[in-house]
Amino acid sequence: MFLYYLSLGSNINPEENLAEAIKRLRNTFKITKISNFYLNSASGFEGGDFINGCIEIVMQEHDFDHINSILKSTEDHFGRDRKQPKFSDRPLDIDIVLVIQEENLIYISKEIQDYDFVSIPLNEIITETISNKLEISQISNSSFKEVKIYL
Repeated sequence: MFLYYLSLGSNINPEENLAEAIKRLRNTFKITKISNFYLNSASGFEGGDFINGCIEIVMQEHDFDHINSILKSTEDHFGRDRKQPKFSDRPLDIDIVLVIQEENLIYISKEIQDYDFVSIPLNEIITETISNKLEISQISNSSFKEVKIYL
């Protein structure tokens, strides 16, 4: 069994898009955990505030590319424009940030260390053992405002 951790974010109709994205992902994946969602400033460009959170999905097989293609298709469904710069406003952004199997780290995105908007919600839904391996257990979310997403 593999646990995939996905980071979700949006700054265009974020409450609606994130709630709908999670509902859509539930049709394809078994979602076992959902973090809180947080409002934070755009990173890397001047833009509207983002809402970010993380989810855990359980997979029997490790097929990173197939899962990633489903996630990119989901982003496209919500109007993601792939011609825009990497750092730009977006209706939905979904990234695989961590894959583990039986407490073994299979894949780690550098976004976990680079961005608090990834590490803070991720830390809420991973085990303490994994948190310690990633060295994110001491992060404080004092600069983020929690936002309720109605699923």
